[in-house]
Amino acid sequence: MKITNTTDYAIRVLIELADAENSPLSAMELSKQIGISDKMMRRVLYVLCKNDLVFSTRGIKGGYCLARKPQDISIYDIMKATENSMVICPSIDNTPERWINRYYAKVQADIHQMLKSVTLFQVKQTAGDA
Repeated sequence: MKITNTTDYAIRVLIELADAENSPLSAMELSKQIGISDKMMRRVLYVLCKNDLVFSTRGIKGGYCLARKPQDISIYDIMKATENSMVICPSIDNTPERWINRYYAKVQADIHQMLKSVTLFQVKQTAGDA
């Protein structure tokens, strides 16, 4: 499992939206704040909207806002939305003769549980301490 640029950008976008506290931010504002192209920003926002992590409003005062509170969005939720795969080893299956796969499956389950336990709120707090 590798964290891609898309996931990194998504986490940064969600932190910016959390900082905005329900004041909509445009894709252009977000791309400038984060330092990525408008095209990439729109791709990230599309994925986040499609997975109900953000919503958009149209109009002069429109833009993007969090769809849930930061404490209700886990890193797992974000990665599930942005990553093509969440497996640590693509050949994992549960056949008894492949004992190593049972070990990989356990490690993967532990990683997923840890990612589910870390919220955007916690990451935002940590980022604020840096």
